[in-house]
Amino acid sequence: MTRCLWLIIRGLPPEVWSRRIKSRKQIIGRGVDCAIQLFDEKVSRQHAKIWERGGIAFIRDMNSRNGTYVDGVRVTRCALVSGKSFRIGDITFEVVASQTRVQNRMRAGVSSPTVKHEIPPGVINTNFAGLSDGQRQVLRLLVQGASEKEAAASLNLSYHTIHAHLKQVYRQLEVRSRAELVARCLARSETPPAIIEPAAQPPGR
Repeated sequence: MTRCLWLIIRGLPPEVWSRRIKSRKQIIGRGVDCAIQLFDEKVSRQHAKIWERGGIAFIRDMNSRNGTYVDGVRVTRCALVSGKSFRIGDITFEVVASQTRVQNRMRAGVSSPTVKHEIPPGVINTNFAGLSDGQRQVLRLLVQGASEKEAAASLNLSYHTIHAHLKQVYRQLEVRSRAELVARCLARSETPPAIIEPAAQPPGR
């Protein structure tokens, strides 16, 4: 029986962000019409396609401006077995055979806790313009994996000030946990809409 393949973001727990790789081609990009939407200014509106055939994932770049990279090499199309990673913009993804396997690896300490996900400042500034400068600084540090105490030390502010900023961020973004906060920064959580093939709509830049 063919195993299910999942896409996760390196440095984030799979319960925060994971997507099933389907046999139907899914478009990865910044556009609202993408099945896998990313909030990263270096990602094109329609950046790449990913799909699964016989237990192997395939990715194809859609003439994106900044490219798709596998092992540091820019590729047009590439096969990805379980455990293989690729990069789009500033986000590194990994293909895994199941979510349970990833969770077990994290509990066993296989995934390095020092790996953090970097989100460019422009992404937070653009998508969360309603937040104050201080709130956006706190948001960026928390998404990177910092605790409230670490954020306070980094910004030279009191813990209570950081906590007050965080409460406002949660209220304005209408989230109730850090997992929801990170997911909100990285991709939309609603059901993906119908995919638009590049023949019908040229890939964005």
